[in-house]
Amino acid sequence: MIILTHDWSFLKGLIAINKVNECISSFHALAYNGVSIGENSFIGAGAVILPGTKIGKFCIIGAGSVVKGNIPDYSIVVGNPCKIINDTRKFGEKFLVRSKES
Repeated sequence: MIILTHDWSFLKGLIAINKVNECISSFHALAYNGVSIGENSFIGAGAVILPGTKIGKFCIIGAGSVVKGNIPDYSIVVGNPCKIINDTRKFGEKFLVRSKES
């Protein structure tokens, strides 16, 4: 199941950790823990978003990633701890080139 809201989405299975280290799977828990997610960002299944995390716009967070801190706009991040591996603008350009070739 995918839950869609205003210009961002996450899959069921997102985990947010609150300030007393309790796992929260509720959509509403994100706001209470100081988490912000920019427009048109995607959070993969099982990602863990730690308190105070700011995810920029047009980001992709890989499934199972552990996210903490500030994630810049257009970042593609994966891992534990998550690392930036690419830029969604570059990914989009590559996709368009491949589409034109086929």
